[in-house]
Amino acid sequence: MTRSSVRQKILALVRRQGSVTSADAARALQVGGADARHHLAGMVADGLLEVSGVRMPLGGRGRPQKQFRLRRMSAGDGLAGLVEALLAGKTPEQLEQGWGELASRLAAGNQAVAEKNPVRRLGLAVEHLNHLQYDARWEAHAGGPQVVLGNCPYWRVIGNQPGLCRMDAALLRALLGETVEQVAKLEQDERGNAHCVFRRG
Repeated sequence: MTRSSVRQKILALVRRQGSVTSADAARALQVGGADARHHLAGMVADGLLEVSGVRMPLGGRGRPQKQFRLRRMSAGDGLAGLVEALLAGKTPEQLEQGWGELASRLAAGNQAVAEKNPVRRLGLAVEHLNHLQYDARWEAHAGGPQVVLGNCPYWRVIGNQPGLCRMDAALLRALLGETVEQVAKLEQDERGNAHCVFRRG
């Protein structure tokens, strides 16, 4: 398995269960405990996961295991104020142009758009998005593949800056070389986790 596919499997497991231990990840991936701990530690270092607590073994015997969950932004930052200050006084036209320019910068260095194989292109796009903390995956769908964003890196400011969704669409266009449309915005799954969905337009 590639590093990207391993991470997608771990993120899917965390979304289903709410949190996982290295033993949970090892069983799901069918790898040894050391490999599972290595992947989890890397995902913590990259800001995808955080340690949420410790699970004690049944019967109180054995070593306690760290539990990992999806990373949540800490409270009390000044992100909303910073974004408001940066965008103050911009016309709607300037904002639209700015979202496209930001998307181009965020897509810089990606290899997806040059990939001829559509499945591989989707995989590379998802990998790039996950480096940007989107907790992304792609799914087969009757209407064509969909890209699901399980985390909005800008969730603290999206309410006042809906243009960020257009930036996400522009980012996907830059990564895939195709027109995309948003078909779900912060839709909740059965566990209450919000996600956004894009598909080819």
